[in-house]
Amino acid sequence: MTEKKRDTQRIRIPKLDSVGRVGAQIALLYRWARTEKMTSIEAHRLTQVLLGLKACLESAELEERLERLEQALATRDKPAQPLKLISNG
Repeated sequence: MTEKKRDTQRIRIPKLDSVGRVGAQIALLYRWARTEKMTSIEAHRLTQVLLGLKACLESAELEERLERLEQALATRDKPAQPLKLISNG
C-alpha cells in the first residue's frame, strides 16, 4: 500500500445523506486525484459509487415530494363533510 493511499484512508467520511454532501465528496475525490493523493483510477471508481448514491438520493427526494403533493391534492379535493347540528334539548 502506498503512503498516498494511506493518507486518504485516514480521512473521516461524513454522512452521505444528501445530494450536496455526496457532491462535496465527489469534489474532494477530484482534488485528491489532481494533487495525486490517489490515482485517477481510484478516484473514478469511487466517484462512480458516489454517483449511484447521488441518483438514489435524488429519486428518494422526488418520491417524497410527489407523495406530499398527492396527499395535499387528495385532501384539497375531498368533498366537504356535512355539518351535524347538535340540539341542546
